Amino acid sequence: MQGLKYFEAIASTLPNPEIDKWRSRGGRVIGTVCSDIPEEVIHAAGMLPLRVRAPKLEDTSMGDAHLHVFNCSYSRSVLESLLRGDMDYLDGFVTTNTCDHMLRLAGELKDKANMPLVHYFSMVHTFHEGAKGWFVSEVKGLVDAIEKSLGVEITEKDLGHSVRVYNKTRTLLARLDDLRKNDPPALSGAEHMQIVVAGMSIPREVFNERLETLLPELEDRQPVEPGRPRLMVVGGACDVPEFIRFIEDKGANIVADGLCFGMRHYR
Repeated sequence: MQGLKYFEAIASTLPNPEIDKWRSRGGRVIGTVCSDIPEEVIHAAGMLPLRVRAPKLEDTSMGDAHLHVFNCSYSRSVLESLLRGDMDYLDGFVTTNTCDHMLRLAGELKDKANMPLVHYFSMVHTFHEGAKGWFVSEVKGLVDAIEKSLGVEITEKDLGHSVRVYNKTRTLLARLDDLRKNDPPALSGAEHMQIVVAGMSIPREVFNERLETLLPELEDRQPVEPGRPRLMVVGGACDVPEFIRFIEDKGANIVADGLCFGMRHYR
C-alpha cells in the first residue's frame, strides 16, 4: 500500500524530506522530548514541533560521558545526537520532567544546546484544581519564552487554529484505532507506530492530509489471519516499529499500546 510506504519512510529517519522542505522555506523547528508538552503552542507560533528521536543510533558513548548509563537509552540517545551535531537543524528545545531521567536530560540540554530557545516546561503529575492552575501557568510561561526568544507573537486566534488542527489529528487517529479493534485488525501494530511517529515528525497539516487519504484505503483493506493472540504493549519511550514487528512475527497482533510514541501521544 503506497500510502503506508510514505509513513514508513518518514518514521525511519530524522531529519526527513518534509523537515528539509519546511526549513528551505525559512520555517523553524522546535524539538520536544515528551508527548505531554503542549505542541499546539509551538504550532501557534508558526513553527514545527518535532518529537526528537535518534533513529538507528547504536553508540551513545558521548552521551554516556554526561548521563550515567542508569539513565534510559532515549535520554542518552537524544544527548548523543546533540553532541554529534545531528540536531543542528533545530532552532530550540522544550524540555520537561516526565521522569528523573528526563529531568537529567533537561539539565544537559540547557547546558549544551547552543540554541535561541531552551525552555523547561514543568510537568503536572496530578489532577486537581491546583494542578490545573499550575498547568495554565506553565503554558503561559512557554508562550512568553517562545515570544521573547524567537521574536514572534502568539495570539488567541493562532492558538484556536492550532487546537483545531491538532484535534483533527486526534479524530483521525481515533478512526485509525477503530481499525485495530477488528479481529483481525486492518493494520499491524508496527504500521500503527510508523504512522504515529511520522505524525510527530512532519508539519501537522501535511500529516492530517496524508492520514485522511490513507484511512479509506485501510478501511477497505482485507485483513488476514484471524484468531491470533491480541496484545497490548506498555512501556517507555519505544519508537522502533521493528521491535513491534518482531513481536508480531512471533504470531501475535499488537492492537493497543500504552507507549508515548503511540496512543499516549494523542489519547
